[in-house]
Amino acid sequence: MQKRNESIPYMSIPEWGVIGDSVCGASHFRTNKANQDAIKWLPLESHATYALLSVSDGHGGAASFRSATGSRLAVEVATDVLSEFMITARETKNLSLIKSIAEEKLPLALHRQWQQKIYEHLLKHPLLKDELLLLKQAGLDEGDLDLDSCTAIYGSTLLSALVTPSYALLLQLGDGSILIVTDEGEVQKPLPGDPRLFAEETTSLSMHEAWKEFQTCFQVLSNKYPTLLLVSTDGYINSFPRDDDFHRVGCDILNIIRTRGIEDIKNNLSTWLTEASHLGSGDDITLGIVYRKDIVHNNQIEAEG
Repeated sequence: MQKRNESIPYMSIPEWGVIGDSVCGASHFRTNKANQDAIKWLPLESHATYALLSVSDGHGGAASFRSATGSRLAVEVATDVLSEFMITARETKNLSLIKSIAEEKLPLALHRQWQQKIYEHLLKHPLLKDELLLLKQAGLDEGDLDLDSCTAIYGSTLLSALVTPSYALLLQLGDGSILIVTDEGEVQKPLPGDPRLFAEETTSLSMHEAWKEFQTCFQVLSNKYPTLLLVSTDGYINSFPRDDDFHRVGCDILNIIRTRGIEDIKNNLSTWLTEASHLGSGDDITLGIVYRKDIVHNNQIEAEG
């Protein structure tokens, strides 16, 4: 039996918590337009050794007038698909196989299931008169609708993070950001930036072969786990003058959790995001935070149950 290297500190499998919020952007608030972002996470219970978080940003343009629904369906599909993947992956200890399935199968499953949800929604909720007018303004007629143009009406991005006792999986389609914060306060951006994402341009679930556009990152976890994962739509990062200023948010959140507790984040997150939108991008902002519970003061962990 191989002896463990005693120079490496041992860490037991951590428990995870998730919090998040989504706020309507300042520009949308002024024009009485609904928030186009969506967020969903698991677990909803305490003492979980996994965490799953997804955010989506509906495009909200003239041709994507149902993107608020598109983003909601995106995070619902991501939760279902990744939950099923995680359960299936438990049956094998072959992390190389799990990585291959995650990279090769999940993007296609996410895209196809989102498309299916869109088609079902459109059948149940045919376009209304005012929506037909928006369609015409976008240069389309109802008779011209095909599968691709139907999904464009619901166009959305998707970012997901899954953390388990043995691996972390990140997926991103479109703009937005996923950051990892270490115990030492180092902020990492594990997914490379896409040079095509600038100004109002972004890859999207509404693209014909959107599954080919996903970026993925699979990290094996054994003795060292992330401290925080931050998943946000682009309205947040665009509210900062520089990427470094945005990345500093990860360190700030870590310090607040360690010194003032997670409740301080919960109580103030909506206000912080709203201020960021008003002072910065003006866009809708969504931020989800996956945190390791051992960084929170013991009294607060006990209070959480």
